[in-house]
Amino acid sequence: MDDAALPTFRALLDRQGSTGPDDTLVAGDETPVEETVGRFADAGATELIIFPVGLPEDQHRTIALFADLVKTHRR
Repeated sequence: MDDAALPTFRALLDRQGSTGPDDTLVAGDETPVEETVGRFADAGATELIIFPVGLPEDQHRTIALFADLVKTHRR
């Protein structure tokens, strides 16, 4: 079954105007990722699930970035 066909997930995608999970992908180095996450926060997002990919050092870098974002943007 396509993830976008699950009723709860489909409703979430519909609320944010997305056609599928690929509309929510954030990729790149720290600057574009931080900017995109900032736009999500500005739009009202209160939770974010991350799935770091790549080599172990890339995954650690991603986790460190999000840990820093949480510390500096905690409301």
